[in-house]
Amino acid sequence: MATPAADAPTPPGGPTPDGFALPDPWTNILPQEYRDKGYVKGRDFRAWLQHVDNLEQIRGRSIVMPDSPDDPDYQVKLEAIYNRLGRPESPDKYAFEVPPEAPINTQALDAFRTSAHKAGLNQRQADAIVKDQVESLRRQQQSVEQQKAQMHQAMKERWGQDLYDMKMNTARAFARRMGPEVEQSLWDNGFFCLDAVVEGFYDMGRYLNAEGLMPEGHGSSRSYDDVDKEVKELKASRAYNNTGAPNHDDIRRKVKQLEDLRFALSRR
Repeated sequence: MATPAADAPTPPGGPTPDGFALPDPWTNILPQEYRDKGYVKGRDFRAWLQHVDNLEQIRGRSIVMPDSPDDPDYQVKLEAIYNRLGRPESPDKYAFEVPPEAPINTQALDAFRTSAHKAGLNQRQADAIVKDQVESLRRQQQSVEQQKAQMHQAMKERWGQDLYDMKMNTARAFARRMGPEVEQSLWDNGFFCLDAVVEGFYDMGRYLNAEGLMPEGHGSSRSYDDVDKEVKELKASRAYNNTGAPNHDDIRRKVKQLEDLRFALSRR
């Protein structure tokens, strides 16, 4: 029996099994509406078969979105896709590493878990959102603390450290009479950054102290006579009386602070 020559030409459309002949072009074996498809054009028959085989292999790993929200099973199909993409079994299965000192509300975090699960987020996606939120809140808190520190510093510069301590300690002691948690809340929320609040609480605390309704120990460590002596010495100095002295303004500001402290001590 004769055998085909080793150099026989390749059949149209590429090599084929023995005894099978393809038309030329091979796409004529396909229905007309498929011949110009992108996955057909430009491939010989064997390459097309390989392409189909590759598609078959990845079909089990592909994710196909439901066609229309009008589909009665749309939500069921969508939930299945979310689960396949790594969504936790339930909202409480999301595990977030939030630093204990992070300014984040636990109730808000639980609400986010519910929303994240409903939106189909996987753990990695939810983690990224929480980390961004924690960092944003940290920056906001840092900015607030800086503003509070600046406000306290402004009071210290206006009153002087001694009078600031006296007023602040008395004001906070008065607030503690309403409960330690009240005093702490007022401090944390910045009420003691407001000089009007400090002055008001200080006056009420000083009144209760005078009436014996609030314990001692919230005043200045300095005595009236000590402060009065320093005021007189500074007022007699050349720097206080000579406007051309380099530290003239600083001395006059210091005297004003001491006079305020002296006045506060005189009312004890």
